[in-house]
Amino acid sequence: MRVWPEKDQHGQVFANFSPTKNKPWPLVPGQTYAQRYRIVAFDGEMTPGKAENLWKDYATPAEVSIEPVRRK
Repeated sequence: MRVWPEKDQHGQVFANFSPTKNKPWPLVPGQTYAQRYRIVAFDGEMTPGKAENLWKDYATPAEVSIEPVRRK
């Protein structure tokens, strides 16, 4: 993520995700590729504990099951 100072570019934010930055990523015809991202915006201090909890919530989301309600 790049955040410019207020005097340059009016403090604009630019986010760039590049999974191929450190290694090649061949694109094979017919192959499906999926990527998942989560961006967290907050005002205040990010503690290691908060960051770890956010990661755990993202990496292992809660399992949900839905059952129909039977009306009598």
